[in-house]
Amino acid sequence: MLKWNPTRMLTPTLLALLAVATACERGSRVEPAEVTAARQEAARTACISAAIARRAQENLDAFDVLDPAGGEDAIGPMRAAAAFARAFAQHAQLRATAFAYTDSAANHARSGADSVRHMETAVSFAPRSPERETVEGNVAAAYARDHAALRADEDHRCNWDI
Repeated sequence: MLKWNPTRMLTPTLLALLAVATACERGSRVEPAEVTAARQEAARTACISAAIARRAQENLDAFDVLDPAGGEDAIGPMRAAAAFARAFAQHAQLRATAFAYTDSAANHARSGADSVRHMETAVSFAPRSPERETVEGNVAAAYARDHAALRADEDHRCNWDI
């Protein structure tokens, strides 16, 4: 079974499976199990990424309620936490958008050309790999941890309602 890594947008295996999937018209032939699994994983990853983005925005909104000035008057720890929440929300939104396009390519495209276009758009939204031990690196690591935790949670709707 394919293992989806939320820190990487595309893998050669996924691209090959998408190419096979879009080459066949749905319903005309039985889809290989690997293609079905890749489609389900794309939908699941998009769902989880959207959930993380919603929660990140809620956390950022909470900071805005606590400090309407946007950190201008905040003391050090509050300013740092707000900056991290802002960076995390932006990262999560980029990931959610990229994975939504990946899901569209795998599950909703009407043609191979549509699928390719969706994948190209997904790549354009994917955050670049950050340097370690920077705010961006810490945000990416926190996102990967949150994604893995939701993916492992059998009770989370994204893991059974696909």
